[in-house]
Amino acid sequence: MRIIRLLVLTALLGMTSSLFADTVSLTFNSVGGANSGGVYTYPYNFTISGINGTVPMMCDTYANEISFGESWTANVEPLTTIISNNGKGGLFSNESNAGNLYGAAGLLYLAAIGKLPGVFTDTNPGDLNWAVWNLFDPTGATYGEPSTSALASAALSDYTSNPQSYYALLSSVYVFTPTPDNTSSITFNPGNETTAPQEFFGTVPEPASLALLGSGLLALGTRLSRRFSNR
Repeated sequence: MRIIRLLVLTALLGMTSSLFADTVSLTFNSVGGANSGGVYTYPYNFTISGINGTVPMMCDTYANEISFGESWTANVEPLTTIISNNGKGGLFSNESNAGNLYGAAGLLYLAAIGKLPGVFTDTNPGDLNWAVWNLFDPTGATYGEPSTSALASAALSDYTSNPQSYYALLSSVYVFTPTPDNTSSITFNPGNETTAPQEFFGTVPEPASLALLGSGLLALGTRLSRRFSNR
C-alpha cells in the first residue's frame, strides 16, 4: 500500500517538474491592455512549450522590447525560490535587496490577476504593472504616473514587513527569465530600449489544477492498494 502511494506521488512530482525543468520556449502572441501613455501592460499573452492554450503574464522589464510572434527560451523558477536566494536566478539578481523586490513585485502581480484579497483591489492592472517596473528599474520613479511609484513603495513596505505571511500566495507564481544567450544586449537606460527578451511573472500551471490532479491520483493509488490488499 505504501509503495503504491509512493509511486503515485513520484509520478505526480515528475509531471510537475517536467513542466518547469530547466527551460521552456515562449512565443509572444498578443497583448490585452495599454496604459494612458500608450505602453502595453499586463496581460502579455504567450504560448509556452508543454502548456496548452494561451497564458497571460506580466512583464517586469521596462527597458527591453519584444515583437508579436517572437520566440525565445526562458529559465523557469518558482518565485519563492528566487526570493529565498535573494534574487539569484532572476534577471535583477544584481539589484540591492533583490529578494524583497521580487517579493513586492509578486504581490503587485497577484493583485493584477485578482488573487491578493484586500490589497490594491481597486487598482488598474496597468498601473500595477507600471509599479513593478518602478520597483526594478533604477530610474523607475520616472515611469508612469506618480501614483505608480507610490504603489511600488507600498508593495515593498507590505512585503518586507511580514514576508512569511505572503509565502503561500507567492508560491503559485513562477518567473520566466530569458536564458543568458538572449540577454547579452540588455540595458536599463530609459530611452535606450533593446530588442532583448523580457522577464515575466506567470501562474502556470494553476496550482489548484495540480492539487485536484494529485488528489485524484492519490485516490486511485488508495483504490489500487485496497484491491491488492484484498487478494
